[in-house]
This record gives sequence, structure tokens and C-alpha cells, in this order.
Amino acid sequence: MAQRAGLGFIGKNSLLIHPQQGSFIFLAEILTDLELKSSEPFTGVDCGGCRACLEHCPGNAILPGNQVDARRCVSYLTIEKKGPLAPWEALITGGRIFGCDHCQDCCPYNQKAIAQTPSPFACLERWQGLKAERVQGWSEADFAQLKINSPLKRAGLKALRRNASVPPFDGLA
Repeated sequence: MAQRAGLGFIGKNSLLIHPQQGSFIFLAEILTDLELKSSEPFTGVDCGGCRACLEHCPGNAILPGNQVDARRCVSYLTIEKKGPLAPWEALITGGRIFGCDHCQDCCPYNQKAIAQTPSPFACLERWQGLKAERVQGWSEADFAQLKINSPLKRAGLKALRRNASVPPFDGLA
């Protein structure tokens, strides 16, 4: 819908990419009964031959046709997946506690984008330098305070502890 509304194009990583603002953008909708002029669909620019997101995805989750296999996506595995991680899933997550933005961090459109200051994507100060040992030691009361205004509440304490127990991936032995 965002592409049809003229906001950008859908990248190989399945995210909306604005040619000047990149993919680190928020989308919203407004419901109204006002008559509004329709936007023209976005055309003309796309990822072309770039394969950076495919090459940087730890789980090889990016598929042809601008699709993502969530079962191999580190963001899905660390935020949405309930229950234990299979050994191959633990290997993919590589010790990440919450999420993954590799497919966005390497995107040339994001590297050219002008950063918003302050950034709505900036890590909250209380989360900076977060270590696995600290997460494993949180009580429910600690987490209740720390999750306020944070996306970490989506994963929940149980999943964050699970993720924190996975050792970092240092390559193949």
C-alpha cells in the first residue's frame, strides 16, 4: 500500500525504501471521511543489482521476489518466536538478544539517508551497553520498569533470557 501511495519501493528485504530517507521510517495511517486526492504509485527506482541485504542476512532469510522467510529471520527468532531455539536457530541468532537490522544497516539507501536528530530509532540510554549476564539476572520487577516505552516488552522477559543464554557465534570451528 505504501508503494501504491507513492512513498517508496519495496526492497529485496521486503521493507519499504524511500530513495532519500532509506528504510528506517515509520508508517502510519489516518482514517478520515474527507475526500482526498489520490497519490501516484512509486515507480522508477529499485534495488537494481544490489545484493547487500542478501549477503548480510545472518539467516539467509531474504528470498527472491522481495520475500523474507521469517523462520530464518533473526528479528523473528529473537522477538516473536516462543519456546526454545533449535540449535540451528541459536547459531543464526549468534548471541543477539533482541532483533537484527543487518539488512537495513548495509543498504546503500540508508547509508545515503540524512539521519533524523534525535532519532526515533535511537537506543534508549538505559539499554546501551546491555550485556547478556545482566539480562539473565533481571527479576520480573526489574523488567516491568525497564520495558516501559521500549519495544523489548514485545519479546518478554522469558524470550530475552533465552536469547541472552545463546553464546555469540564466532565462526565455524
